[in-house]
Amino acid sequence: MKKIVKSFIALLCIVLTLANCSSVFASEKALSIDNINTQQIQTYHVYKPDKSWDLSKKSYRVDGSADLTVLYTSYYFTGVESMKITIKNHYSNDLTVNVYKMGSIDLLRSSKKIEGGKSLTWTVNTKKTANYYLQFSAECKVTGTVSNGG
Repeated sequence: MKKIVKSFIALLCIVLTLANCSSVFASEKALSIDNINTQQIQTYHVYKPDKSWDLSKKSYRVDGSADLTVLYTSYYFTGVESMKITIKNHYSNDLTVNVYKMGSIDLLRSSKKIEGGKSLTWTVNTKKTANYYLQFSAECKVTGTVSNGG
């Protein structure tokens, strides 16, 4: 009986893991918008970013969606004293966007709620040598930019 219960639990875990998969799309192609060199950012679920991008050199375009899990930018941002963030919420439900400073314990630096179908632009003060990333609440479809706010 214990073997049947363990097998059932393992199967349930696999099914739940597969059910949490989200569709995500992005392009690594550099773009030029209003003479600003931008880079498309892939956003995806589960993992925090592990690649660095210097916002003093390039602005970034965010484009992603998820049904059941939170999204993170695939890059953490560094090199500027402030970040200007513009996010469009394409769903009808409210979206929460959190900005975290990376460290042994990640610290919440900013949290904004964006109404369904609306856009929001705000600036977050940062340290040039620190690393920051964005987290988007599920269920969401977002587009936007992250740039040097200074």
